[in-house]
Amino acid sequence: MKVAALYIDPRGPYVGLPGVDCYDEQRDARTYAGPWPVVAHPACGPWGRLHWLYEGGEGGADCALHALRAVRRFGGVLEHPAGSTFFRRHGLDLAPGQLDLYGGECVRVRQVEWGHACVKPTWLYIVGCRWSPSRRDPTRQPTHVIWGRRQGAAPRPHHTNTNDLLTASKKMRRLTPPRFALDLIDCAATARR
Repeated sequence: MKVAALYIDPRGPYVGLPGVDCYDEQRDARTYAGPWPVVAHPACGPWGRLHWLYEGGEGGADCALHALRAVRRFGGVLEHPAGSTFFRRHGLDLAPGQLDLYGGECVRVRQVEWGHACVKPTWLYIVGCRWSPSRRDPTRQPTHVIWGRRQGAAPRPHHTNTNDLLTASKKMRRLTPPRFALDLIDCAATARR
């Protein structure tokens, strides 16, 4: 079965994988009209905690709305950072085991378990498929933090371990770990059609 990977980075792990039809910014994932189930990574900037600082470059807020419609129509997975307001604003921040009107559920994961350098708490909205990750390592610890502290600044109480961990680069923060991408593809491939 084919899977469409929407809103992906052209240097990321999806490009070149067999059975994966990739839609990056140049191909414009908003044009995707099926028929394959999807793995969607729409831009988090317009929906993030610092959305007022978002300057574009990864697509606008409409990309996440298109991704949501595609996942609900064709089945698959929509991935967004745990701090995203998108899930809350669109009723996707469901309790574990709770399904929405489309049969979708919300799963909370930590991308560090698939090899990300940071903990990177992430929400998955899954419709019509089975999430059974096989490539995760729940014992893996982060080597970096998403947001650190300025050089010489005193640590803030709500930031734990920032003294011991490096601050991740923008590229490092953004890219999907290859093993995570493979588990997302495997999940979407089980979508009922």
